[in-house]
Amino acid sequence: MAQHDYVIANGTGAAVRSDLNNALAAIVSQNSGATEPATTYAYQWWADTTTNLLKLRNSANSGWITLFQLDGEWSTIALENGSAAAPSIYFKDSGTDTGIYSPGTDQVAISTGGTGRLFVNASGNVGLGTSSPSFAAHISAAKNTSQLFVGITGLSSVDDYAQIGFGTGSTAAGSIRLGFDNPAGVTNTYLSFYNNNGSSVVERMRIDSSGRVGIGTTSPGSALNIANNTSTNAGGIRLQNATGGNIAALYTNIDNFYMGIAGAHVFTNYDNTSERARIDSSGRLLVGTSTARNNFFNTSGLGGPLQVEGANNQAGRNVSNTYGSATNEGPIITLAKHRSNSIGGNDVVANNDELGSITFQGSDGTQFVPGAYVQAFVDGTPGADDMPGRLVFSTTADGASSPTERMRIGADGMSQMFSANDTLQTRNSNGAGTTYAFIRGIYSATGTSAGGTTSFIVYTNGNVQNTNNSYGIISDAKVKENIVAASSQWSDIKNIKIRNFNLKAETGYETHRQIGVIAQEVEEVSPGLVYETPDRDEDGNDLGTVTKGVHASVLYMKAVKALQEAMERIEILEQRLADAGIT
Repeated sequence: MAQHDYVIANGTGAAVRSDLNNALAAIVSQNSGATEPATTYAYQWWADTTTNLLKLRNSANSGWITLFQLDGEWSTIALENGSAAAPSIYFKDSGTDTGIYSPGTDQVAISTGGTGRLFVNASGNVGLGTSSPSFAAHISAAKNTSQLFVGITGLSSVDDYAQIGFGTGSTAAGSIRLGFDNPAGVTNTYLSFYNNNGSSVVERMRIDSSGRVGIGTTSPGSALNIANNTSTNAGGIRLQNATGGNIAALYTNIDNFYMGIAGAHVFTNYDNTSERARIDSSGRLLVGTSTARNNFFNTSGLGGPLQVEGANNQAGRNVSNTYGSATNEGPIITLAKHRSNSIGGNDVVANNDELGSITFQGSDGTQFVPGAYVQAFVDGTPGADDMPGRLVFSTTADGASSPTERMRIGADGMSQMFSANDTLQTRNSNGAGTTYAFIRGIYSATGTSAGGTTSFIVYTNGNVQNTNNSYGIISDAKVKENIVAASSQWSDIKNIKIRNFNLKAETGYETHRQIGVIAQEVEEVSPGLVYETPDRDEDGNDLGTVTKGVHASVLYMKAVKALQEAMERIEILEQRLADAGIT
């Protein structure tokens, strides 16, 4: 074992020779030692006899790179991550852009021709054609290209097939097989699905070369051919619930759609024991009930042609309309109105005609009472391809028997609201500040969410900001009377105390230092400047306490009056000084 600083010190011939020999000994022994050399150099070797590892100093001379064990076995090799175009490990005859590299932490990939092809991520998912595999095996390719191709050779018989098998160990559980009616030309193929029936793997379903699907038959004669090979119900079509109960069924020996009493069409489960839906003698479609309701809108005789009902379960609770499309289109519910007195009419509607309503009703113990409406009305004179409309939202107040209009959106987009309490409350989950706003006014917009310039903002901390610092009041003389000169405000303004303070943290307001007045102190000087608002909980219930506020705008006017008085006094003093010859 030998280590050296590789600096030959001046000395006598014997000393220099000894120093050289020591340096050579360090070189031939790879600077071996139990601790790292005291003097290190970039790319220096060190045989670490403590860990029995061969190490190499990095280019920055800041650390060691472990190469392999000194007993001959390879240890960890630390390589640069590399890239698809320059992999860390490449193959000489394939070029430097084909090999193995790491695209990120705990990931490994293989590239060919400078492009990543196969990826293994930190979760062990393998991606072929994708660098972000979401599954154990994730294959991705451009549309209209082969994503996974299995080539079969040596086909010679119509009984030959290619298959994907499933099982545990050596026990076959099922398979998907591709068979060939003409193996020589690999045409007229069919796809079969097999599973294990307890003794062997048997075919259950086949898609033939014409696209026909056969269940229980290998020779489907129609687009969907279901064969019942038994005399029992087991070979038919059956829909069941989560517990195995029959919802609907279709068999060759059971007719589960029948004409019920009084001319009603009744739909039942497979054994005709439980009714699921009916079209009654009046043409009403009833789901979950066999008796139509007529007790809506606080009266009788207003039952609709479609009624869904359920009790003590999920049935009748949800009526859904689900639509799937690769476009931005969504499902549509259409409510339409015409002025003809017959089905199929198309007479034009008139201004203020109701186009449709959605009502929300609750039972009062005898009949159903409306709690809220959403209604649409014609909002102007209609014409060809011209149907101005407005939306009206109504709710029923406590103690009332019918809804009252609370909000409308007119044909011109203007919104109007009405309330006996607070008309508009906006809430924001963010804290007080000027990052988020309760209200933001935008002009020159091109739509509800496009274009425009912001000119007015009310932030979550209460700050109000606009672009021109202009605020106004209705001040025309035509709307005022009893106009007289204001009395002196000198004493009030003089006695109002201006304080520095910060708001309490538990209030939720910002707690920075502020300047202003205290309502109770202002009340002692000028009670008319102070007002009170009841404290309410988040549901609007009165808590029995109040919070005092100050009419700041009135205070500003009082200050302006006091300033005028001060200016008048200053002018008098200036005149007296001028008369006395004092400048």
